Amino acid sequence: METEPNIVKRPIGIWVIVCFFSLAYCLAIPAMVYAINNHPEVFENFSTFEIIVSILVMAITLVAIVYLFKMRAISFWLFLGAGIFSLIPLGIRLLTGQEILMPENMGFGGKIFEAVVWGVMVLYMWVLKTKGILK
Repeated sequence: METEPNIVKRPIGIWVIVCFFSLAYCLAIPAMVYAINNHPEVFENFSTFEIIVSILVMAITLVAIVYLFKMRAISFWLFLGAGIFSLIPLGIRLLTGQEILMPENMGFGGKIFEAVVWGVMVLYMWVLKTKGILK
């Protein structure tokens, strides 16, 4: 049986990113539903705008994951856009002097680590895009 010469196998990095985000969504969505039903006071600290941005970023990231699995270059732009778009509420809080809310047990070090991981992931996708692996 001959193999197709034009088929490019998914690099391990794509598998890692797709599996990580798939697992994260499998955990985050039930946790969010549970929090909405049982602890609505958690959301009192966030504005409607922040909640809408969070939901949009989750939706954009989900679409980006699908496109990344399909090895499409648009996934880079979607991940980059989601990352930048998610910073808007933080920027507003910084400019208006509001408290910066952190998830439980996550200080600024955790947020910096999260930003570095996101940046490395987007840089990795940029390399795949420039090499022509993402088309």
